[in-house]
Amino acid sequence: MKILLLFWIISLTHARYYSTEDHEEWKDFKTTFGKIYSGDDDEKRMQIYFRNKDFIYDYNILNLKGITSQSLRLNQYGEMYPSEFRAIVSSFNRSLRTEVLSHEIFKIPSSFDIPDSIDWRDKGAVNEVKDQGQCGACWAFSAIGAIESQYFMKTGKLITLSEQNLIDCSLEYGNSGCKSGTMNGAFKYINKSEGINTEEAYPYEARENSGCKHKIEDAIKIKGYVDIPEGDENALKAAVAFVGPISAAMDARQLSFQFYASGIYHEPKCDPIFINRGVLIVGYGTEKDLDYWLVKNSCSSIWGEGGYMKVARNRRNHCGIASTASYPKL
Repeated sequence: MKILLLFWIISLTHARYYSTEDHEEWKDFKTTFGKIYSGDDDEKRMQIYFRNKDFIYDYNILNLKGITSQSLRLNQYGEMYPSEFRAIVSSFNRSLRTEVLSHEIFKIPSSFDIPDSIDWRDKGAVNEVKDQGQCGACWAFSAIGAIESQYFMKTGKLITLSEQNLIDCSLEYGNSGCKSGTMNGAFKYINKSEGINTEEAYPYEARENSGCKHKIEDAIKIKGYVDIPEGDENALKAAVAFVGPISAAMDARQLSFQFYASGIYHEPKCDPIFINRGVLIVGYGTEKDLDYWLVKNSCSSIWGEGGYMKVARNRRNHCGIASTASYPKL
């Protein structure tokens, strides 16, 4: 993996001949994803695009050889540097979480028989994958996803709630709009305020507004939130099965995350301490003798497996997936 990354860095410093077909491919990419560049910037972005394409090609050879358990593909982030991608996705701020820890810790029910696998999508408890766009608010999408699912568990109705409400209104609880935040900070805001609005009442704008437009008459309330014991994948498994989809965070700094396509994500460079991406765990299972968490992202359905990814489970809290998990109480 280190060799591939070194190749990616070195290749940016060397000129490359681009054929007519290459230019057509670059044009098609820009058209498909609505990218607009000109002059030197267009040339630079095309260079990054093809370097990313080369990295993905070499990475997928490792996958075919069985060296990696996930495959990659180009997506809407194809012309971005890794640092630019991280600027969008790296909005979960673990350092803020200590200020909003719950007084309630999840305990595995003694009489509960934990199933070997579960997928809450099959039970109608999970909304469609959303797209946060250029706003770094993964924490808001994770929190909203958990509340939507808990509302379904309680009422049988799957409604769409407002991430924008959290982006604009939860600053008092440690969140910083499109810059950073935590799911617990979102839960605490909703618990202490008058609830959370629906998407229809408070539509998503993918930006920070100067004022909060919260509408009390159209709000879903929560009673509080519960933390999963840190790093305990067995407790997390029980919570996903017993409670429903769970908010979590993970390390998403690597190129392998940026261009994840399918398979079980196991990245040797992942750090269980440095976690920066809020996600929603909607299930778990086993594939080809490899355990995984079924994770919902907020990068649209273009990314990953229709907007989802499988993250290695029972691999020493891989990427920190079990480090900061929690869920709301309705």
